[in-house]
Amino acid sequence: MHPAMTSFPSAACTCASIWLVAGAISILWVPSVLCRRSARGHAAPEVPGSPAPAAAVPVVLPRAPEPEVHYDETELRSRLSSLQFAVTQRAATERAFSGSLYDNDEDGVYRCIICNSTLFHSSAKYDSGSGWPSFSDVANTGGVVLVTDTSLGMKRVEVLCKHCGAHLGHLFDDGPAPSYQRYCINSASLAFGLTEHDPRLAAAHQPHGDDSLWNHEDDSLTPPVGGNSKAPGHNRDTESGHVEL
Repeated sequence: MHPAMTSFPSAACTCASIWLVAGAISILWVPSVLCRRSARGHAAPEVPGSPAPAAAVPVVLPRAPEPEVHYDETELRSRLSSLQFAVTQRAATERAFSGSLYDNDEDGVYRCIICNSTLFHSSAKYDSGSGWPSFSDVANTGGVVLVTDTSLGMKRVEVLCKHCGAHLGHLFDDGPAPSYQRYCINSASLAFGLTEHDPRLAAAHQPHGDDSLWNHEDDSLTPPVGGNSKAPGHNRDTESGHVEL
């Protein structure tokens, strides 16, 4: 037999071995590259059906901190309606579906009726069916303070304006994804404007103790309560008996 023919099987085996080794190296190398890419901050490949990232858990304080600014009670009473004063200063709750902003669907900004701080944007507002303005998130995390509220024999999370300490409403965990948060807020604690320079925002801070701007009737007001309230009462809807805010 010719010598070249005897060496052919040996050469074929050698080539096959090289290909096997190369394949094994590639199998080991690709995952290591992906790991290094992830470690360097690059996005790792998405796995179909993987769960969405968990929303940040709100920080709830055991008690309300000192507000950044204080307002004279006489001055507040002169420019707020009786409902606005009771809600923001005594933690009262307006009657469900009675507020002027619960079904407002205009694009704009919602500010604190007391200090004019920006609290919510219309992009986060949605219809929760609760009868109060509902938001899935705040305009900025530093705009509100969350405080434990144990009034009415239950544990809830009260929402306060960080700047002035005004009572706004309560936070619940039954909102839409991805935050699953529902900021349930009284219309009486908010001023709404299409832009930050909307004249309605300025008008909301002018004296109107006769309720002319908000046109709330006395029976829209439930007795004050809860959180930082200084007066006894409850947050129960006067018509349905439903406890929400």
